[in-house]
This record gives sequence, structure tokens and C-alpha cells, in this order.
Amino acid sequence: MLVKSCSMDSYNSGIAFSKSILLIGVVLIHCNILAFCEPPAGLPAVSVIENVMIWCSYCVPLFFMISGYLYFWSFTGFDLQLFKLKTKKRIFSLVVPYVAWTTIYAVVRVFKALYLGYDGEGLVVDGNISFIGFVKGYWDTGDCYPVGFQLWFVRNLIVFVLAAPVVYLFAFRYWALCFMLLVSVVVGINLHGLEYFTIGAALALHRINIDRFSGPYCVPVLVLLAFVSLWHTADFSVFRMALTVAILFALTGAVSWSAGRSLLCRLSAGFLFFVYAVHGLYCSLIDRWLLQVVGYDTSFRLFACFFLALIIIMSVSTFFYWLFCRYCPGLIGILCGRR
Repeated sequence: MLVKSCSMDSYNSGIAFSKSILLIGVVLIHCNILAFCEPPAGLPAVSVIENVMIWCSYCVPLFFMISGYLYFWSFTGFDLQLFKLKTKKRIFSLVVPYVAWTTIYAVVRVFKALYLGYDGEGLVVDGNISFIGFVKGYWDTGDCYPVGFQLWFVRNLIVFVLAAPVVYLFAFRYWALCFMLLVSVVVGINLHGLEYFTIGAALALHRINIDRFSGPYCVPVLVLLAFVSLWHTADFSVFRMALTVAILFALTGAVSWSAGRSLLCRLSAGFLFFVYAVHGLYCSLIDRWLLQVVGYDTSFRLFACFFLALIIIMSVSTFFYWLFCRYCPGLIGILCGRR
């Protein structure tokens, strides 16, 4: 189903709305038409789109934070049996759909390489399918991404879940958490999102509700934080981590007071996951097509391409979700991890 009843606790909070907003941000990242063209210098639209990309760059860290928060919310102490139970559930909600979607992307990549002249990304070598390259594509095609590039988030999340007992040890004690974060920043270690997953875990373990500050006053706070984020854009810093936490509280708080009345609050988790997973199949194709048809020599045309890409990608993804739900309900359960 596209929409769920809002009677569920998770859909009565700002978390559900936040996930919907963040999904749109992730799709917007892949609507970055500037990656496929070189518009004339000095166009105001270029600066605006670049700033939007900075804002969208916070979406994935926020997703990691929410994932850690939801995973550890039911913990009241170190419980090995609960770790085992949650890991077993994640096999169906993360591992199975990850393997299914990566297989789909790999098959599409092989077809495009063999018959359409695209780069095989190691899956096709000298016109032949490479078994080793095909298997490697499930983890890394050579650029730190799996064959379905946006699925790196799920890949990393699977690793974080497997490391959950270790994450608990750092998240349960504030000093251990601070030590881990400071070392990663000072030494320059890229934790690939683990720092945000751990921060989310710490918020849950210490029973800090991320939508505790609810009300319309959170809206101007969120706007202020958005402008602050443009001033400091370093990917790995204590400032960015703190700013991401603040954005999480402001975002969830800004909408939790009206939760249940918005369609975005009621979008099913299965639909959100499906859109996230499927849109990588055609987002770059739509971006290039729009640039060719609409053009990019003026700010108006650049903005048109940018927003039309979002609308078309979301519309096509929604149509495919409806199609699968109607004619392949069993398959949609696998692709969405039983969400």
C-alpha cells in the first residue's frame, strides 16, 4: 500500500514525516543536473542548485541517525538475545532486498554493457560477463559503490547492524561516544556513516526523544540551521555532526505537532524504500534527457530541468510501485523487505 493508517506509533511522530522529506532530498541529490552539463558562467540557478545539494547532503547522515535510533530504542541494557532477534529481522528487511535489488542492477548493467555500449563496471570485460566482477559488484565495483550506486546506504547499514554490540559499547557511555567521534575527526578516519548510526543509538539508549521539542517554532529554527549549513560544509567535523543532530531535532519537532494530518506522515515504509531503491535505474537517463530537450543555457531552463527531474522520477517510481503491488504482491514484499 502507498499509504498506511496513521494510528501506528511510528507514524504519529515526526520520524515518519522526516523520512519522507529525507527521501525527497536523496532523490534530489540524483537530480543534480550540474553533474551532466556545463551551464554558462554566472547563472544564478547554478548557485541555488549547489546550495540545495549542500542541504541534501545531510539527508543520508540523518537516515543513518534515525536507523540507529530506531534499532536501539527497545534496548534497556545489553541484551544479547535482543541483538540476535533484531539481526534476524534485518536479514529480511535489509539483506534480502539488498541482494534482490543489486541483482536487478547487475543484470541491467550487463545488458547495457553487452548491447548498448555502456561501461561494464567490471561486470563485463572484453565483451564477456565476468563472474568475479559480477560477484564483486554486490559490494564494490571499484568506486566504493555497489553496482546499484545508491544501495551503498543499505550495504553500510547491514555492516552497522552486524556490529551493533560494539556500537552499543560506544553509544551507552557518553565519554566513549565522544572519544570515538573526536578520534575519527582528528585522525581523519572516514567511518562511512557509522558515527551517525552510533549517535542515533546513543539518543535511543539514553531515552532522548528526537521529536521532544515539537511546535511551529521549530520551523524558523530549521530555516536558521539550513543557512548555517551553507556556511560550513566540511564533510567530517564535529561541527557538522552537531549540526546534523540539531537538524534532526528541528525537523522532527517542526512536524510532530501536526503528525497524522499530513499525507507525507502516512506514506508506507515499503513505498519509501521502493522509491529509494528503484530510482537509480533511470534517474541519470531522465536528467540527460531533460537537459537535451529543455536545455540549460538560462536559469529558468536549469530550474525547469531540476524540478521536472524530481517530478518525473517520483511519478515513474510511484507508478512502478503501484504496478508491482497490483500484479506482483509477493515480489514487492521481497523488494521492500516486508515493509
